[in-house]
Amino acid sequence: PKYPGLETHAKVLTNRDRYHGITIHRVTPELDAGPMLYQVSLTVHSTDTMATLTERIHQLEHHAYPQVINWFAEQRIQSDGQGYRLDEQPLPLFSEAYLD
Repeated sequence: PKYPGLETHAKVLTNRDRYHGITIHRVTPELDAGPMLYQVSLTVHSTDTMATLTERIHQLEHHAYPQVINWFAEQRIQSDGQGYRLDEQPLPLFSEAYLD
């Protein structure tokens, strides 16, 4: 993640970043430091506010988290000792979402 930790939406808006998103990773004792499994991003609109950006990010989370959980439940994600793989493809997966 570009901004590990908390207050990421505010940092994106303050820095006028063009993109924002989510990263799903394995949990480790250090915040946001585990191996990445999946990332998805969206374009930040010039009209976005904290409320609109937060809602748009929540939409990404509501799609992505169940998908990754299903991959684990279906035993499609496996550790290969050096990282994680989904159906024999190395992770993380990267995706772009264009939510208006």
